[in-house]
Amino acid sequence: MTSLSEPYTPRRMAGPSPYSYPDRQCRPLRPFAAPLGVLLIIHAVICFISAIAASYIFVDPAMFADERMESADPDTDAVYLIFLSAFSLTALAERVLFFICVFFVCRFTFRAMKNLYTVGSMTPEVTPSMSAAWYFVPFAMWVMPSVAMSQIHEGSVEENGRQNQSKLVSYWWGAWLVAQAASVVTNLSFAPADIMGYAVFIAMLFLGIAALLLRVLVLRITQLQDVLMLTGKAATFD
Repeated sequence: MTSLSEPYTPRRMAGPSPYSYPDRQCRPLRPFAAPLGVLLIIHAVICFISAIAASYIFVDPAMFADERMESADPDTDAVYLIFLSAFSLTALAERVLFFICVFFVCRFTFRAMKNLYTVGSMTPEVTPSMSAAWYFVPFAMWVMPSVAMSQIHEGSVEENGRQNQSKLVSYWWGAWLVAQAASVVTNLSFAPADIMGYAVFIAMLFLGIAALLLRVLVLRITQLQDVLMLTGKAATFD
């Protein structure tokens, strides 16, 4: 998933950037990356459990139909009710954990982007503030967060003397978009119960995959910026 090219000299700005830290010193990413790494694993596990619970849709296509839920008999539909209850609990836990992860992702993204501006990298074009804000802007939220993360990843690799050839950001964002597209279907009031059920399964499955890919990405960027700070390749880190 990760591929690096031959040694590369990073592009640098002629002068300090207005988006760099005032003291020209980068900030460590681990205060946000460490808890985020744990949260993303938990989030992925919850999503996969939720997907397993939603997979009952392949046994009973009417699993999420209102009539089916209202008419369920505890004696004859025990298995169905177990799967439905498991899905309801994990879906609630997923939403709570999701918003906690959003906070840490935004803080991580802001700091990682600001670090690149601080060392004078010419790779980033998205500002630190917007790299976090794009996640909440309608329509742009489908594209711009991946652009910002791609610039962070590429810039971090370049600052370590390599050119990035990894498709990790594309894999992560592709999984995220599949999950979001499926989520849109689940919110369509006119969607048949079976179609909605299949969409729920797909959404949870790909949310879990996206969480694991994001974790790999976050830890990789953190490691790259840690190495840069330790080796002192950039004078502005000294």
